[in-house]
Amino acid sequence: MIFAHLEFNNNGNVLEQTLESHLIATGNMAGNIGQHVGMEAFMKLAGYLHDLGKADRLFQDYIRNKTKQQVNHSSAGGRILDDLICADQELTNLKHSKAKFAYFQELLTYILLAHHGLYDLIPYGSTEYKTYQRLRYDEDGDYHYAEDVIPPFMGAWIEILLNIRKISGSLDRIQEKLNILAVELFDKYAIIIIPENLVNILAEYEE
Repeated sequence: MIFAHLEFNNNGNVLEQTLESHLIATGNMAGNIGQHVGMEAFMKLAGYLHDLGKADRLFQDYIRNKTKQQVNHSSAGGRILDDLICADQELTNLKHSKAKFAYFQELLTYILLAHHGLYDLIPYGSTEYKTYQRLRYDEDGDYHYAEDVIPPFMGAWIEILLNIRKISGSLDRIQEKLNILAVELFDKYAIIIIPENLVNILAEYEE
């Protein structure tokens, strides 16, 4: 069983939450909040992806054995977005929409990578490209992105797609379904992901 949260209360009882249930609950909650600014699907996607890195055995060892090791679990969701959801050329070369799609990917990537704090405050003298560095987090340290993170992502997304998109099928077609979902999300929210439009929408909502 893969855990997102595992701790003891004051009575010594174990309080646990599986990673799958955490991602689905967070995605649904974020989607409900996003409804108020017309960004339900965008926020759901952020919630579903945000803690995928907790599937890595390094984090599971940390949470089960209370080790003091620092584990990067916030970058894997951005890596999944980059590697599997946005990698298809049909998405990045949508007719008349390449710039808008870039905003979609850039905004969502930053939300995922920075959901535990800003990471792009570059110290004096450093010229490292922080986003690229975070997306390639598994190259530094004993992480297991391919072995530990991708399989539960696929399994969780099959359940999510069955539940919220009513799409059935086998694991072999999950990549195609994810691409379809990403296109639908982009098409529906293209007007929102242009920064000036988002500012206008938020200003209108606050009034």
